[in-house]
Amino acid sequence: MSKMPVICLLLLPVLSWSQDFTTAVDFSIDLSTLDNASAARMAAADGRIVLLEGVVGEVESGMSNEIFELRIILVNGFWIGTTDIRTYSCLIRFTGDEWQDLFPMAGEDDPIERQIMEGSRLLIAARVSGYNEAAAMATAEGEAIRILR
Repeated sequence: MSKMPVICLLLLPVLSWSQDFTTAVDFSIDLSTLDNASAARMAAADGRIVLLEGVVGEVESGMSNEIFELRIILVNGFWIGTTDIRTYSCLIRFTGDEWQDLFPMAGEDDPIERQIMEGSRLLIAARVSGYNEAAAMATAEGEAIRILR
């Protein structure tokens, strides 16, 4: 019996996994893409997860309908020549008690290593939810956070 069919059968789950992953995650979208309102709306309609990398511009937390909510404005950008900077941002909302430990409590002198503060560098997996015209930025619902520091 030939070993080739057995090898193909063993590789099938690996090959199909990569197809499933790319259908769930859109790697073509970043913060600069979401700066365009129509692109942000198309990403929201698509519903796939996007991976956004940047620095925390603002972070706030609170309770909304008795559910913990963490709101992060993620910012990234690039230099234009030596005098100008082009920045992009997105408001990302995380809901649920599992995000509570990531936010420093008021009055804490020594925040622990896993907490998110302004200036933290993050990689966030999120689903784009739309574009806020008043704030001129995309909005998203966070799925996962990795602190890059």
